[in-house]
Amino acid sequence: MHFSKKFLCAVISCLMIFGVFTGSFGSFSGNTITASADESEETEEPEQTPPKEDYHQWKQFDSRWGNMSLGGGVYNTMTAIGCLVGSICIAAVDCGAVTTDNFNPTIFINKMNSVGGFGSYGELLSYKQVAQLIPGFEVINNYGFKSSTKEGKAAEMKYWIDQGYYIICHAKYYMDQNGYWQSHFVYIEDVDGEYVKMNDPGSWSEDMFGTYWYKFAADYLVIKGPNSPTSYSEPPASYEPELALDLLYYPNKTVYKLGEPLNLSGGVGIVTGINPNSGYYWILHAENMGNAHSFATYTSEFDSSKAGYYNIYFCAELYGLEAWQSIEVVVLDENGNYPPREEETEETTQSDENAEEDTPVTSTRKTENSEETTTTAADEYYFSGEGDLDAYSDPNETENPVASIPNGYVFKVFDIYENYGKLYLDGNEVWVDTEVLKRAQNSESYEKGDINNDGVVDICDLSLLNDYLDALKNAPEGLSLLSETELNAADINSDGVIDSKDVISFISEICI
Repeated sequence: MHFSKKFLCAVISCLMIFGVFTGSFGSFSGNTITASADESEETEEPEQTPPKEDYHQWKQFDSRWGNMSLGGGVYNTMTAIGCLVGSICIAAVDCGAVTTDNFNPTIFINKMNSVGGFGSYGELLSYKQVAQLIPGFEVINNYGFKSSTKEGKAAEMKYWIDQGYYIICHAKYYMDQNGYWQSHFVYIEDVDGEYVKMNDPGSWSEDMFGTYWYKFAADYLVIKGPNSPTSYSEPPASYEPELALDLLYYPNKTVYKLGEPLNLSGGVGIVTGINPNSGYYWILHAENMGNAHSFATYTSEFDSSKAGYYNIYFCAELYGLEAWQSIEVVVLDENGNYPPREEETEETTQSDENAEEDTPVTSTRKTENSEETTTTAADEYYFSGEGDLDAYSDPNETENPVASIPNGYVFKVFDIYENYGKLYLDGNEVWVDTEVLKRAQNSESYEKGDINNDGVVDICDLSLLNDYLDALKNAPEGLSLLSETELNAADINSDGVIDSKDVISFISEICI
């Protein structure tokens, strides 16, 4: 009997919960009717107003409009290319020109499509047309930055915000080494010193310079809202002509065996600066180091027949200005070991042999105001601790990580500042704590196909290759499951590319 009561109570409880979710206990759409205490009187409750939609959460990949076409093209979807449209929609509400009661990206895209507001590639054709569809919203100008520094660009946008205007920033704009323009717009919500808080239609990140390299920020739109001043003043025109050459990616290969030819593939340089004629910041192509037009490459010092350390120099010249950058590569000795440096004495060499193997060599950090830059050879490291490795936008600001690196992934550290090392993830400069890193073993001579260097090419090596190719699809550029030496071993068909053809070659090798 006791069990039956417990069972009956459980059934009734379930029915009551079910009733709450299904509305079967006398609820109605619109106003609801509830019984008074004596069940003889009825009182009418007012209909509750649904909460307003939070336009700050609008993203171009939202399922409500993500698949909508901008201009009718199959590939011109909001998800694929809608960062500017998303930024405009957020700005239109934020400046007070519209409200979420009668406006959202779906409505805006439909209006723009109806008047032919997009081009054949989904590009927005005219800001005047936008102003006609959104009364009170006006793009008063498109300004190129007059500064090339992070602080200067942030201050320039704040200058307009403080006057009562609104900013959409071209946070990423450059031509990559394949000749394709990389472009992305974000809406700027606030500026505090060098920190620029953005509303990014393409991600949930808020730190603009922590997400996108500040040198990729090329220009910005100034927007006038209904309550913005009718007159404005432009930022001060003072600027310093400037030319800068930065290495966006180091070459894939910086360590050579005796006799190996120099190979700069994978290395990318980018030229930026302040045009002395117009005063505007500009970005030239990001180009492959081995086939560059925006800068010259000097490799005469390199001699692969002799073990040693060699500098490869790059120089950009424009408008009477020069910018230099260099990298160091090493040729291993006949035993596959790193040769001693000329300045090393026998005593220092002996002490180095007893040093911690995984301790990175320190170097000078690049600064925006320094005239000379000290660059060290790029060494490969990995993190083998628990969890993920936090990465930061600046080695002096390690409270809020901007990215994380999974355990076991290999990456190149290009520069060391105190105990933090610089690397690049998808072209963005980040810094990690080098004290928790281990150096990848690249000094050993790996045979083709023997990725794990156990002396035999077998199914274990094929498994490592498959894992690498699977991770390559999702991992940010700059991370790899295999070190440079292991990648050379994985390229079993020696065509310079690690792909499915190598898988087939592995299978053929194993089955023989």
